[in-house]
Amino acid sequence: YGVTTFLATNDPVEAMALPDRLVVVDAGHVVQVAEPIDVYERPVNLAAAACTGQMSTLTVQVETDSDGFWLVHTSFRHRAWRPSLSNYVGGIVVIGMRPRWMHLTDDGPIQATITEASPGIGSITVALDGDARSGEATITTTAPAHRRGDRVAFSIDELALFDPLTGYHLP
Repeated sequence: YGVTTFLATNDPVEAMALPDRLVVVDAGHVVQVAEPIDVYERPVNLAAAACTGQMSTLTVQVETDSDGFWLVHTSFRHRAWRPSLSNYVGGIVVIGMRPRWMHLTDDGPIQATITEASPGIGSITVALDGDARSGEATITTTAPAHRRGDRVAFSIDELALFDPLTGYHLP
């Protein structure tokens, strides 16, 4: 209708569905202004990621070898080709994974146990193998119904990297 309207919300569904432009405010400061899908796909920080929907986060160690960088978790090792990781070798970063950025596979590198299954929604939440601090991830799936306690394997197709102290995205 050509009318500018401002809506403040903490609801990710509203934040994604209603605006043409989304303004993310974190600690009283504007941190990102973009179309909702752009904030969802490329959040500038963890607050922007949280306001646009589910994102599983894990803390990982950064290691390097002659071919690049590895993100190392108690449950898996994931190759990452990002030059910005050179500043974090021997340290940690936070990885963020949207449910649709992971997929179940028979021989996936990450082993887990389903802790919650929502067949009608098409998602499962899994506890990663490893120690008690291994973490959880929510995965979108079109596979037949899964049950709590089922063992699954999955792969990470895409992830976002964040600085562990500031929460800001690493290029």
